[in-house]
Formats: sequence, C-alpha cells, structure tokens
Amino acid sequence: MTSNSEMATDTKVAETWPPHGKTGMLRSVACYTHLMSKRLQVLLPDAEMDEIRRLARRERLSVGEWARQALRRARSTQSSGDPQAKLKVLREAVKHSYPTADIDQMLEEIERGYLE
Repeated sequence: MTSNSEMATDTKVAETWPPHGKTGMLRSVACYTHLMSKRLQVLLPDAEMDEIRRLARRERLSVGEWARQALRRARSTQSSGDPQAKLKVLREAVKHSYPTADIDQMLEEIERGYLE
C-alpha cells in the first residue's frame, strides 16, 4: 500500500510533469508511440551494438529511431514486384515503335506548346 508521503511525492511529480509549455510535445510523442504497435527484437554482438549506439548518438537519435530509419532506407531500395513480370512488360514494350526525336527538339516542342 502507498503511504501518504509517497502519494504526495507522486502527486507533486504529476503536477510538475510535463514541464511548463511542453504538453504539445508530450502529446505528439504519445500519439506517435501509440501508432506503433509491433516490436522487433534483434540480437547483436556487443561490438555491433556499440557501433549502432555511436551512430545514433552522432545523429542525435535514439537507437530505436535510428534502427527504424535504417530499416525504412533498406526497404526503399528493395525492388517491389516480380522481376519476371517487369521483364515481360519490357519485352512487350520493345516490340512497338514509339515516336522519338532529338531531346532538344522535343523540349522545344513542349515549350512551344506551353506558349500557345
């Protein structure tokens, strides 16, 4: 059971937190973390974890945020879609004859179209 002195201390902390003028930031953090609902646990050797901590600190990020950003970058470089389907579309496209021109001529025609 919590004693009255412990309760008074907890109440005082609650009254002083968050610091004056920082409630918007706290709400943003609460909303942001509320939207994240899955955890990912990754086991790393100590040396690798130390390096990641150093990199995160250099960018002034938490290790978790650094890892999220690294995973997003990795996902964005991955191909989306079946390579065979892409090749099929390309093979079909090269069978057709598309109009082409010198790039300077094409740009000039586009500019002329804007002015008309």
